[in-house]
Amino acid sequence: MQETLVSQAPSLDVVGRRAIRWLWVAALPYLAFRYWYASWRCLVPDEAYYWVWSRHLAPGYFDHAPGVAWTIKSSTLIFGDTELGVRFWGVTLLALMVVLLARFALREAGVYAAAWTAFLLLCLPATAGFSNIMTPDTPALFFQTCAMLCAAEVFCRPDDSRAQRWAWLGFGAFTGLAMVSKYTSVLLPFAVFMAVATSPEARHHFRRPWFYLAALLAFIGVTPVIYWNATHDWISIRYQLHHGTDPDDRHGPLINFAAYVGSQAGIYTPVLFAIGMLVLWRGWRQYRAVPMPWKILLWNATVPFAFFGLTSFRTMAQGNWPGFAYFPLTVLIACWVAANPFPRRRRWAWAGAAVALVINLWFHFPELGWACGIKIRNKTDQMFGWRECGRILDKLGKDRLVVANRLYYAGEATFYMKGQPDVWALNYDSRSNAYDYFEGKPDLTRHDSVLLVGGGTDRLGFDYSRRDVRRITLYEGHRQLREFKVTLLDR
Repeated sequence: MQETLVSQAPSLDVVGRRAIRWLWVAALPYLAFRYWYASWRCLVPDEAYYWVWSRHLAPGYFDHAPGVAWTIKSSTLIFGDTELGVRFWGVTLLALMVVLLARFALREAGVYAAAWTAFLLLCLPATAGFSNIMTPDTPALFFQTCAMLCAAEVFCRPDDSRAQRWAWLGFGAFTGLAMVSKYTSVLLPFAVFMAVATSPEARHHFRRPWFYLAALLAFIGVTPVIYWNATHDWISIRYQLHHGTDPDDRHGPLINFAAYVGSQAGIYTPVLFAIGMLVLWRGWRQYRAVPMPWKILLWNATVPFAFFGLTSFRTMAQGNWPGFAYFPLTVLIACWVAANPFPRRRRWAWAGAAVALVINLWFHFPELGWACGIKIRNKTDQMFGWRECGRILDKLGKDRLVVANRLYYAGEATFYMKGQPDVWALNYDSRSNAYDYFEGKPDLTRHDSVLLVGGGTDRLGFDYSRRDVRRITLYEGHRQLREFKVTLLDR
């Protein structure tokens, strides 16, 4: 392991300088493209939903911890309630993650490992997805990365030095911020704890106060979320526990697990996923010889995959759940490629990068697939049609209270209708969600005209004398995106 993953690369020779130069040349236009793309592509329903949270700031929400709402609020104060305003920190934080991880690889394994780290991360569809679509994963990933690198920094500094103590405190602070962004960030301190507990050379840190001060800082950081849950019957934590662990017997455990593995191979690309599993296998085989900073990365790359792999035997796990694992795993792959002189590894890495770039192109511009006759329906359809939806609702909802029976319709209607009026989700045909805990729910009995997006008029509690039902179909070019019902009600 020490020879295959963390061997120090040669000094910065001509080839290394050229690689770094080309990365800088490519990175700036790449970042400009990310901001440009984020500024005009329609928000997907999840993003619109989280943007609505930012208009109802709170220390907790039904579905998730509040980090994403506060992150969106901080950028919309600068760029306004626009697509770029919602996504600005997504692009920025993922770019900073690439820099931080490449810098770690540069210091610990040399210039070639740093170049491969940056190159693979920039190619990954996962990097594009987490930066282009603003979800709780985005701030959580950034703070998890900072916390993980602080934990690795502990073992790169002289023992019991001031720098080492500050690294422990940084680990605690960033862990708290990560858990305020997403509950599953608790897997990060567990992974670090296991790395220390399984390494005789590191266990003496359990006898010092700094490890426990880090835990205290993390707890203080997550206190607002705990308080909100305590005053709301622990509804958010209970929901997430049931959401991720309730049995799903529709397909059976083996089918669920196979779907989970397939989703990881699809998100990380099949070639890089296969290389990653090989690197993890080799790392665990030679675990005793691995230096502590790399044990931190090894545990953080393994724990999310393993945890959600186990839960997938009970329920259908979503592909993004172990998303943080992709980032330490990419650093390990890059070091594995860079530390070996044989070209076979580089060829496989280039093949993985090529596949990733093709998937990335399709992810950014699914219209190209439609033009080639690809008719597969998937979640990329959610990026289209919402501006037209907003224009239609503007015409039909003039002088009416607009409400929706689902949170997705409500969020998109709020964002894309003129003036961005509050469109409430009444949740007649879907599960409970954050709208049930917002203040300011409209009283339909005080309005003479209502426009309901979706079904459920029989449960409105609204007495009406006229009912006009219309079906709306949205298209992107010749592709039918979605069809939904709107009902105009008058007393």
